[in-house]
Amino acid sequence: MKTTIVIIIALLSALLVACGGKATPTSLPPTPTIAATPTPAATPTPSATDHIKSGLAYHAQGKLEEAIAEYRQALELDPDNADAYRNLGTAYAEQEKWEEAASAYEQAIHLAPDFAEAYGDMAAVYDELGRFEDAITAAEKCIALKPTYASAHNNLANVYKSQGRIDEAAAQYREAIRLDPKDARPHYNLGLIYAEQGQLENAVAEWHEAIELKPDYAEAYGNLGLAYIYLGKLDKAVTASQKALEIQPDDANHHNTLGMAYYKQGNADKAIAEWQEAIRLEPDRAMPHKNLGIAYAEQDQKEEAIAEWETFLQLIPPDAPDRAKVAGWIDQLKGQR
Repeated sequence: MKTTIVIIIALLSALLVACGGKATPTSLPPTPTIAATPTPAATPTPSATDHIKSGLAYHAQGKLEEAIAEYRQALELDPDNADAYRNLGTAYAEQEKWEEAASAYEQAIHLAPDFAEAYGDMAAVYDELGRFEDAITAAEKCIALKPTYASAHNNLANVYKSQGRIDEAAAQYREAIRLDPKDARPHYNLGLIYAEQGQLENAVAEWHEAIELKPDYAEAYGNLGLAYIYLGKLDKAVTASQKALEIQPDDANHHNTLGMAYYKQGNADKAIAEWQEAIRLEPDRAMPHKNLGIAYAEQDQKEEAIAEWETFLQLIPPDAPDRAKVAGWIDQLKGQR
């Protein structure tokens, strides 16, 4: 006898760290005049600005360790260079080294108290550290110094969202979009708010806009997949999830979402394969275990279902809302042995 259990879909949220800005490099030295009998010229010693320029080049290529090394070289030559500290903070933030990032931004502001962009970027780091009041203060300081810096409005919105101040967050995301319509991040983040409010069509519109601006925005494709599942647009859910996996093939979330779409289409074998891959990539992620257990239960594979659900219970917090329900499913299957 098969056990019928309904999958429950939870939309995901994410907070983004602001991107750092670029310092203005000096021009390259002029080409020396060639004499008839040339004397080899000494190689000029790179300046602090040269190291910052090299760091920015590495940064743009995603070579963060090399970028950090260059920014530190710049600071050895010019310890009072606020731009180098700001870029160093941004590199650390991209590595999710939040304490190091905060320290670098704080030093930039100590050296340049009116450095608006450093305040704005620091707000995102404070948010990650749970220092919400400091984050709000930093973002508001940035906006006071430079009201048109869109990233500060996006980061302030993220803090408001962390505090549950949803209407204020939405207003700040919209202001960020007004100031910089080409930035994908506030569109993505506003979509998250719409999703949490159950306004999925509006969320879908914002995520499509984010993808138009940033075609490799895997997280936006992933959330589109979830939204389309909830809206019953399963072919679109599969397409969006597959696109997310083209960009991030090793992301367990995207495999989990694609599995959910396949399962809703009635393709249990493909769903099981995706959930197994999600578990292989990230064994401690709970939801694929829950979903895989559901598929096994539907196929009357009781022992396999029980094993997956017991793993799920081990991975979720004691007060998780699904705990009692899944424990009940386990008892139900055990009673059918």
